[in-house]
Amino acid sequence: MEFFLASETPEQELAPAEKLFFGSSNLEPGEPVPDNYVDPALLTLGKGNSFGQLLLLLLVCLFSALMLSQYIDDVKYTLSDSTAIALGMTDALQNSEFFDEGHLLVESNRYVTVEGAESQVSFANETRFFKLLGAQVYVEERVEREGTRLVNALTDAPRGEESFQAYYEGGGRLIAFRDLSSRYKSLIEFYSTNYGIYFCGYDISPELERYLHNREGRVRLHLSDELGRTPTEAEFQEAMGGATSCQEAYLVLSDVTPKNQRFMLGIFGLLAVIVMGTAFRLFRLLWNFSRKQDSSEVDSK
Repeated sequence: MEFFLASETPEQELAPAEKLFFGSSNLEPGEPVPDNYVDPALLTLGKGNSFGQLLLLLLVCLFSALMLSQYIDDVKYTLSDSTAIALGMTDALQNSEFFDEGHLLVESNRYVTVEGAESQVSFANETRFFKLLGAQVYVEERVEREGTRLVNALTDAPRGEESFQAYYEGGGRLIAFRDLSSRYKSLIEFYSTNYGIYFCGYDISPELERYLHNREGRVRLHLSDELGRTPTEAEFQEAMGGATSCQEAYLVLSDVTPKNQRFMLGIFGLLAVIVMGTAFRLFRLLWNFSRKQDSSEVDSK
């Protein structure tokens, strides 16, 4: 059986589409096609640009590894004890077993419950932030609209005992300010600048430095007038309330528990598979490249 290239007659000129497909063929129009014939164009398929593949795989591997490293703390929290550590009321926290020399003895990235009166409230989109009185403990809480917690607090209070100061009672993921991701930088700068707090783990801003310097001068002058002498360093630090030294602060991600964060394990696993797959593919490309180099050197000799 004889096969012919797709044209109406062997002598007819190839159509434009046929030229595109058979352009690399060594056969003439109307010439029989051998059974073992392979179009030269097909031999080039799959070769691609080895350097381009190598670069693409390297970028994918590095990006996935970077994302993987950012989820490590989330996975640790998901695998941590699902029983909450009850910190109690924040106004009594400094005298509790969980507090010592200005530091919480509870590790960062743990599930805790806490309660206290709210203060220094701020909003960012559908997220509300506030400080609990009595300690440097802040709360991040998702809300549907501004004022929801205040309305609920007033509604739930017994008649005659209504208070316009909202009260928080809940729990979630406790993270030290120094361990927060960069997306919380603006929040920390907001509280630092507006409330004159120097948080540990962060550089002091020029505005805060000027504020603390002016405050130190006012406090020293007031103490000198009150005592009739130059105050000691201990008296000065007590009057400043520790404002001259950095404050260890903590953020509670409200309602974020180890159980409802288990989906992070799936994300982490997927990224790990991508990293291992691209790393294996990179190894194979480099291995094949090195073998080709060795073969070309042997052939040249």
